[in-house]
Amino acid sequence: MKIQNNWFYKWTLVFCFAVYSIAVLAQNNCLNEKINCELQELHQMMLEVLFLESILIQNSYQDSTYQRCILSVLLDFAKKDNSNKLYALYYNFLIQLLNQYGEQNEVEASYTLFKFYNPKNSNTKKKNIWNCEVQLQMIHLYNFSGRQIQAIGLADSTLELAKMNQDTSSMIHVLRRLCQINQSLDNWKEAENYIDRGKILAEKIINKNGEDLIFWLDLHSDWLWTKLNNEKFDECEKILPIYYSKATQVKDPTTLSDYFNFSAALQKIKYKNYKNALFEIDSSIYYANILDAPNMIVESNFEKCEILKELKMWKELLIASNSLQRDVEKYNSKEFVSSIYYLNSLALFNLGNYKKAYEQMQLYKIANDSFIIHTKEDLLQKYNVKFETKEKEAKIDVLQQQQKAQQAIAQKRLWLILALLLFLALISLATFFYYKNSEKEKQLANQEKALQLEKIILLEKEKQLIAANSIIQGQEEERTRLGRDLHDGLGGLLSGVKLNLGAVGNQTLNETGYKMFQYAIEKLDESILELRRVSHNMIPESLHKFGLQIATENFCNGFLNSDNLTIIHQFYGLESRIDSTTELICYRIIQELINNAIKHADATQILVQVTRQNELLQITIEDNGKGFEYSKINIKESSGLQNIESRVNYLNGKMDINSNSNGTSFLIEIPLTLGES
Repeated sequence: MKIQNNWFYKWTLVFCFAVYSIAVLAQNNCLNEKINCELQELHQMMLEVLFLESILIQNSYQDSTYQRCILSVLLDFAKKDNSNKLYALYYNFLIQLLNQYGEQNEVEASYTLFKFYNPKNSNTKKKNIWNCEVQLQMIHLYNFSGRQIQAIGLADSTLELAKMNQDTSSMIHVLRRLCQINQSLDNWKEAENYIDRGKILAEKIINKNGEDLIFWLDLHSDWLWTKLNNEKFDECEKILPIYYSKATQVKDPTTLSDYFNFSAALQKIKYKNYKNALFEIDSSIYYANILDAPNMIVESNFEKCEILKELKMWKELLIASNSLQRDVEKYNSKEFVSSIYYLNSLALFNLGNYKKAYEQMQLYKIANDSFIIHTKEDLLQKYNVKFETKEKEAKIDVLQQQQKAQQAIAQKRLWLILALLLFLALISLATFFYYKNSEKEKQLANQEKALQLEKIILLEKEKQLIAANSIIQGQEEERTRLGRDLHDGLGGLLSGVKLNLGAVGNQTLNETGYKMFQYAIEKLDESILELRRVSHNMIPESLHKFGLQIATENFCNGFLNSDNLTIIHQFYGLESRIDSTTELICYRIIQELINNAIKHADATQILVQVTRQNELLQITIEDNGKGFEYSKINIKESSGLQNIESRVNYLNGKMDINSNSNGTSFLIEIPLTLGES
């Protein structure tokens, strides 16, 4: 379990260091009193189960005395606070401690007390986790004490609990226990099935949460032992190098001893290379002695004797068997006694010491008879376990068949319910689509009405455009007629008057009369020029000949002689001609706006800018006149603005007016039809 924060971690380290220091200096009873004294101030903090549990987990590899001290502190606090949670935690770790150091007589009593306190634990999650931890310990105990039926039953219930908790780690440990149970019953196929499932689950959590090397090595130790017994040598050879690499990385003597044991077995069974096998088993014995693990020492030495027997190294075999005998007596491993007598007899016989060989053979027969009896009992127990397991599996099969039958009935009901739901869904869909169709028909009817209204509006606009077109054309025709009448009629008359006056001027006049005559001639010339200008404005010949830019420039330049008036004109993109009607209407708009600025706004500066960008013509007219309030003007009452607006609308254009006391600006945008040039 990981500690949640730095503060918590610091207090944990302080506590562990204090307990360890006191443990080194005192005996158990005195030590408990000192710990209680030193940690009295931490009493409230230690009441947190998470804190106590983290201390115990961190020190799970300490010596038995130290762990018992921590557990005694935990028990004191459980008694003081009468906490079911702390009692459950205490017995949980006590069971693990008792199992770890082989004190199995007290385990079941502790298990009974744990089952009493843990159900009262209010924390459901912790309760389930601790149940899995303790039950795994009990499965191990039942298996190695020959109670495989109990072990299997408890393992099945623990596996279901782990699945319910979605606790993958506990599921893997249960599958390992089931593998070990089947190993002890010589059910190697079943053992392989369980360990393969555990290995698949382990690969998932290792990839997700990071690799725990000890966890990986323990799991693969069971996996390799199972595969070797099922003669899956190729699979073993693939994993063994990885196993060795990880074992050397953690420098764990147990896994290193296991590795050399596996390697020796592979050399012996698959390759019959007994020399390599002997080298590997010596390495295994070396690490087993470092651990001082009785089972590993005895089993590795026995395997060495078997290899020496195959190599016919009789002297070495006699030495090894005598060493094995001392270990067997030391660790009380009775199952190897008869084998030792046999190996001694074989070695002595081949070394020529027939008398001692005979004596050892007699001892072998006596020990073997006793061993056979025990073996028969063990076999009988194993067959009973297998029979009960098969019987249990048969019952499970019957229950599964019944469950399948119930599931089939439930499935039929489900299909019937689904069919009814589908029928209701279809009816609902039909109703929905009918409603939607009705709504759609209504929408279509509304859309048709809207289209008819739009058509009516378009027709009205077309009528307005036709009317506007007629007005504009009428105005232009009337302008043309007036221009020609003025130019040809009134212009001719004025020219005739000037000629006649010129003839009169040749007669003798006094000084006053001559001045009056000259003044009349000048005014007549001004009248003729003004007449020509008005006539040209009504009929702009330059517009028809040269286009909008030249015509506008000429119109603006006509005001050059006006006092206190400056007209700036700018043109962009008008190198090519546009439609003549558009040119004429734009010219009239510019004319009207300039005249309005001069006559009504009293402007002294006017900017005229005409720009063509692709298919858009922009006209900008700005002046510095007195401006007007556009919002208060009724366009219908203003003939000038009405004329401008009607012309802009005729060309499908837009007009934006901005006016204040500092002047007025008109921005007009006219779309040009494709192909205009």
